[in-house]
Amino acid sequence: MTRAGQGVLVTGAASGIGWATARRLAASGARVMLADIDGARVEARAAELGPGHSAFAVDLADTAAARSMVGACVEAFGRIDVLVNNAGVTDSSGRTLEEQSPAAFARLMAINLEAALAASREALVRMGATGGGAIVNVASGAAFRAIPYRSAYSASKAGVLEMTRRLASVASGSGVRVNAVAPGFIRTELIAALIAEGRLDPAAAIAKVPLGRMGETGEIAAVIDFLSSPRARGLLGTTLVADGGSQAYGGSGPACRVTPPAHDRDDGPGTVAVLARPGALGDASAAALERGGATVVRLDTGAAGAATLADRLGGSIPAGTRLSGVLHLRDAHDDGPSAVLAAAQASGPLLRHGGGAFVTLVYDWPDDDDATDAASREAGVAMLARTLACEWGGRGVRANTITLPARADPAADEVADVAAFLLSRDAAFVTGAQLPVAAETGMVTGDAR
Repeated sequence: MTRAGQGVLVTGAASGIGWATARRLAASGARVMLADIDGARVEARAAELGPGHSAFAVDLADTAAARSMVGACVEAFGRIDVLVNNAGVTDSSGRTLEEQSPAAFARLMAINLEAALAASREALVRMGATGGGAIVNVASGAAFRAIPYRSAYSASKAGVLEMTRRLASVASGSGVRVNAVAPGFIRTELIAALIAEGRLDPAAAIAKVPLGRMGETGEIAAVIDFLSSPRARGLLGTTLVADGGSQAYGGSGPACRVTPPAHDRDDGPGTVAVLARPGALGDASAAALERGGATVVRLDTGAAGAATLADRLGGSIPAGTRLSGVLHLRDAHDDGPSAVLAAAQASGPLLRHGGGAFVTLVYDWPDDDDATDAASREAGVAMLARTLACEWGGRGVRANTITLPARADPAADEVADVAAFLLSRDAAFVTGAQLPVAAETGMVTGDAR
């Protein structure tokens, strides 16, 4: 998509994920303000992007400075359309919470959480005045688990997730969407330095990643690009986990048991199979995939078992192409786990030859007695998809789910755009995730877990 005319603010933009994001959004036509505590370096980065971009030196421990930063973006570009709260710090001192300096603790919380909240509140006002926009908060996999001897890092990132949900509710109806990304183990300059100094064992960290590798900053930038674009208009208050499947993994041994394929291969979009009964959602999904350059084949699944479906699926792939993705648009009233098993058994042998992605649906049933059976089956579907993410990761195959309301109809094109993203190379480090699409614009949904 083109971002011509957009004003974008990215914090922590002098390096790592922030710099990768600034480059990606600038390449699509946005005017980017790069904010960072390292004034000299961020000035150089803005100059590297070329004319039309600017830099802002800021210490985000000062929440007043965070608000001023947003104002500076509006002053520079006349508007702010996207805010990426990426700046963050950690504590590698090894001290316990009992040993923590209150000043150091407060600074970490201020930078990681309070500054993001202050900047977001200011951006909500500014964006609302110009018709809307998008805020993307960069959390962390640490938000889901306690990491000892890292001070308030996990606590601050857990706060970012809750802030995302709350601000999405506050922004409902204003045209501003608020979502978050939770990266896993990413190859940043800091990580590279820690590895070089012998302070971090990459093999130990990668052992819990089903995809069998670290993520790249550009892969997280691709997720941020998606979340800040109209393609993610159906996601509201959502946290997209981009961690190679580590959050989904619950085994005791290495998560990846085979040598994973090179992840930087680019064989083009390939062929995507849409397994669905005729209907608006299948039509919209096929159209979205085709816009992305994929060849789409459609199969009416009906009541086909795994063997029959495998034969039909294998026979539908055009000669000389590879199956790069399978979108399983199952029905809310089918026998969920069995339907997913049949689709996975048919798809797996074809996908694993060249890597790819599998996406299926989970239905969210209301909390009433007559939906207990269906809701229980859907919980099983969600866990089956995470299990596939763990089992297929070493082959370079990703598995994700989209959650839809069982008794309401979300816009088919909104679901289709989320599915197209999950099946694309832009989601190369996203597996084992569950993305809820709201039944209507302005309805806030839960996070990716």
